[in-house]
Amino acid sequence: MDVTTDFVRLLHVDDNPAITELTATYLEREDERISVTTATGAEAALDILATDEIDCVVSDYNMPGLNGIEFLEAVRREYPDLLFILFTGRGSEEIASEAISAGVSDYLQKGGGTDKYALLANRVGNAVQKRRNERARERDQAIITEATDAILVVGADATVQYATPSTEAVMGRAAADLRGTDASELIVPADRPRVMAEFAALVADPGGHRTVEFRHDRPDGTRIWIETRGRNLLDREPVDGIVIYGRDVTDRKERETELRRQSRIIEQAPIGITCSDPSREDNPLVYANAAFEALTGYEFEEIVGRNCRFLQGERTDPASVAAMRDAIDAREPITVDVWNYRKDGTEFWNQVTISPIEDDDGDITQFVGFQQSLPAETGDDQKSTRRDDDVD
Repeated sequence: MDVTTDFVRLLHVDDNPAITELTATYLEREDERISVTTATGAEAALDILATDEIDCVVSDYNMPGLNGIEFLEAVRREYPDLLFILFTGRGSEEIASEAISAGVSDYLQKGGGTDKYALLANRVGNAVQKRRNERARERDQAIITEATDAILVVGADATVQYATPSTEAVMGRAAADLRGTDASELIVPADRPRVMAEFAALVADPGGHRTVEFRHDRPDGTRIWIETRGRNLLDREPVDGIVIYGRDVTDRKERETELRRQSRIIEQAPIGITCSDPSREDNPLVYANAAFEALTGYEFEEIVGRNCRFLQGERTDPASVAAMRDAIDAREPITVDVWNYRKDGTEFWNQVTISPIEDDDGDITQFVGFQQSLPAETGDDQKSTRRDDDVD
């Protein structure tokens, strides 16, 4: 059953077709949410329950085959939580007692006149809504209990009013131990002023949101990073507090720290380092470090978006260029020595290494290039050697 819908699917069971038709007409007229399916016996009703989604059964007592109590007992065996209202003209304390013992949800005598249908529609609507509310609370509680995020509700003074069981997994602290404590004590002292300034701003912003990260020392001595997302529901009953969702982001923070460290290493490396993107036309450069800028005389803005061939010139060996191109096409690493040219036109003997970078799926996402200036005489010596080889 969908607990969010207002639609009420009712099964009315009575051995008199005229009564089921009349009851359906009145109930659907009294409450437009109610949609009535009818059956003229318990066996037929059980077949309907096996195939259709039904919110509530309304049944007569005196029927051939299974009577109302026997039908109720059969329903309870298969559908223990299904709402069942006994709606009968044969009212007695004995029948009412049997119905209660069998687990009836409600008991109503038919009586005379049409007022009984209004009363029945009201009983059905209230019972279904109550059951839906109960299931919604059960669902919400199950979600909260199973949530991996720690959830806290704190007052404007940061006192913890409520905590979910998941606080133990995240913070190493049982929910019962947190209630009534000062939430600011969960923050390491160095981070506390910054975080509490954000908290004060959130308290002053009804309905507002804030996201903040801080370090937390667990009782076992380990220090973790927690990312919290808070919302001000101080003026919304029944919450009446700041709702805070917290998750352990230590792994992410450590990865970010490592990436920053690696980035600094690359940026401060004494040789030129570039990255190109083979998914874009002409495999353009997307990154160059400071050493590459110093080596070539080009600024970063003049480098990105261009293929590295802009460094080639008159003395650049076509065979070396072809070797690099073939290696890139073959997705293989290569190292060559080649004459390149700076922005001011001066040439330099460049040792170039190009390596493909793969992602987790084995697809090449970038080529990283390393450029190191070699003594010019080395290039001249190699040029002379090639000329001698050509003469021979």
